[in-house]
Amino acid sequence: MTIAVLMCSDGLNTTAAERLAGSPVRLIDGLCHHPEAVTNLEDDVDGLVLVLHREEIAAADVQAQIRAAGLDPLGVPMLDAAEFTEPADRLQVAVEGAVARAAAFPGSAPAHAKPVFPTRLTRRSLFTIPQPVYVGAPAIDSLMCAAADGCTMCVGVCPQDAHTWVEGRIVYDKDVCEPCGRCITACPTGAITNPAATPAAIAAEIEAVTVAADGPIGVAFRCRRSNLAATADGWHAVEVPCTGMVTAPWVVAPLLLGAAQVAVLPCSTTGCDRALDAHAREAVEFAGDVLEALGVAPDRVGLDTAPISHQSLPAVPVADPFSARAAARVYAGLRMAAESGAVTITGGAAMLGIVTIDAEPCTMCTMCTQICPTGALAAAYADDGFLTISFDPVECTACDQCVGVCPEVERGAIAVEHRVDFAALASGRIDLNRSKTHTCERCGQPIAPTAMMDRISDVLGDDQQALMNRLTRLCLACRGAS
Repeated sequence: MTIAVLMCSDGLNTTAAERLAGSPVRLIDGLCHHPEAVTNLEDDVDGLVLVLHREEIAAADVQAQIRAAGLDPLGVPMLDAAEFTEPADRLQVAVEGAVARAAAFPGSAPAHAKPVFPTRLTRRSLFTIPQPVYVGAPAIDSLMCAAADGCTMCVGVCPQDAHTWVEGRIVYDKDVCEPCGRCITACPTGAITNPAATPAAIAAEIEAVTVAADGPIGVAFRCRRSNLAATADGWHAVEVPCTGMVTAPWVVAPLLLGAAQVAVLPCSTTGCDRALDAHAREAVEFAGDVLEALGVAPDRVGLDTAPISHQSLPAVPVADPFSARAAARVYAGLRMAAESGAVTITGGAAMLGIVTIDAEPCTMCTMCTQICPTGALAAAYADDGFLTISFDPVECTACDQCVGVCPEVERGAIAVEHRVDFAALASGRIDLNRSKTHTCERCGQPIAPTAMMDRISDVLGDDQQALMNRLTRLCLACRGAS
C-alpha cells in the first residue's frame, strides 16, 4: 500500500525543509490555502496523510479535494503543523504513526459519515457560506449485535440517548449522536465501529510511533475536538472521538506496544465539550492500581503528559489489544511483562468480572445465560439429565446484564464482582450450578430443572399440589394433547 504524505511548507525554516527533503514528506507551498493540490497524486497512491496548519484551513474544502482525489476523507489523518517545532524528529515520528493509521483504515459507508458545522472559524471561512465537515460516526453490525438477546449496553452508556432498544434491536439516531465512542468500547461483542478510530488503526499507529521514536516515548490519548496547540516533548498524541471512551485495558495496552508512559487527557483540559472526564479518570485510576499490584510503577499512566521518566517494558505481543473482549489478553500480557505472580485487583473499571451463583436460591431458569452477550455464561443439558450453568472468566466483560434479568437476584442467586483475577483467568470454564431436570413421562423431553420446580412448589403451597403433579408429569406440548 502506498500512502502519500503532503505538508504545507508555509513558515517552515530552511534548515527544517532541507532535513525533510529526504523523507517521504512532500512539501507544498501554500497547501493550506490551495488544497486542490491534493488532487495531483500519483495513480498508485492508496492513502493520504496531510500536515496542515489547522488554524488556516477550511476543513470542508480540504475534504472536498480529498474526495476529488478519489480518497475517503475519514481515512486521511490530518496533523497540525503547528504542533511540530522540531519537524526533523517529532514530525517524522508523527508521520510514521499517521501512515500506519491510514494504512489500517478499513473504509467507510455513508452510515459512518456525520456532517458537523465547524465551531472554529478561519479567516477564509468569514467570507464563505459555512460548509459541514464530515466526522466518523458509529454504525452497528446487526449480525454481531446481541440486542436480540436483550443486550442494551450501548443504550446505557450513551450520553446523548442516541441508542434505543426497540423489540430486540438497537435503533441508532445519528442526528442526535455527538460521536464520543462510549458505545464502541462498551459494546461487548464489537458490533459497533467507527472507521475513523478502529481498534486496529489505533494499535497500528501506536506500534509505529514506538518503533520510529529514538528513545522512550509517551502515548497520549486526546479528544478529536481538542484545541491543544501542541503535545509535550517526548509524547505522541493519538486522537480518539473522546477520551471518555478509553477503558482501563486501553490505558495499559500501549505499554505492551512499546510506549514508556501513557496519558489520557480529560475533556476539561483539552477543550472537548463532551465533558466525560469521570470516565477517563476512572480508567486511569484502575490502570494504575493494576500496575502497582503487578509491581510496575503506577506513574507510568496518568491524566497529563508528565516528563518521560521510564524506559519501555519488555515487549509482549498481544493480539488486537484494543478490540472488544481483549481485556483478559491485555492484563495477562502486562503480567508477563512485569514477571509478576498471580494477583487479584478489584475495581469497577476492570472490564472483567467474576460471576458467582448461589445454588440455593438459583432456579436454573438460565435467563442469565440467554442475555450474556459474550457467551461467558452458558447452559447445557448433559446425558445424565442434569442442566449445567458454566462460566468462562476470560469472556466476561462485567456488563452486569445477567444480574439485571435474574428473577431471584433479591435472594442472592447471582452476583458479579468487577475484578482482574489471574488465577480465575487461567482456570478456564467452570461449572457454577447444576440441577437435575424433570422429564415428560410421555415424550421424554425435559420439562424444567428440579430447582425451578421446587421454587414453584414453594410459591404455590400445599393447596396446589395437584397442579404441581400435573406440571411435573407432562411437558407443555403433551399437556395440550391430553
